[in-house]
Amino acid sequence: MTTAARPAAAREEAKAAVVESTPPETPKAAAPVSAKTQPVTPATVAACPPAPVQTPPYLIQLVSVKSNAAASWEWTRLQKHFAGLEPFIQKTVIKKRGTFNRLRADGLSSKRQAATCRSLKAKGQSCLVVKR
Repeated sequence: MTTAARPAAAREEAKAAVVESTPPETPKAAAPVSAKTQPVTPATVAACPPAPVQTPPYLIQLVSVKSNAAASWEWTRLQKHFAGLEPFIQKTVIKKRGTFNRLRADGLSSKRQAATCRSLKAKGQSCLVVKR
């Protein structure tokens, strides 16, 4: 073999070696469905429990009055200003003063609670941000 032919032959042998060392690509089969991995369907989504809702640790107290009827009346008066709030009346006994009905509202984020109370106080309405 001549010296000019030798480098060409070496190049061809090297190409053949690279081609032979590369494994052919094989298509991957789909993973089998096991008991742990089920396909997602509307039924499986509906069966999933909902994520827990993070409730703010505080709520707003609008009034504290002696009677349940007075607390209900206060909510009737105030509810037109607070669409979306969930009111509830909490009875509490204060020593030497008696039973009070606290009108409290839930449904605001922590930031909105403070802003709502500032706004109410500016209008002459009592309001406290209280712990649950």
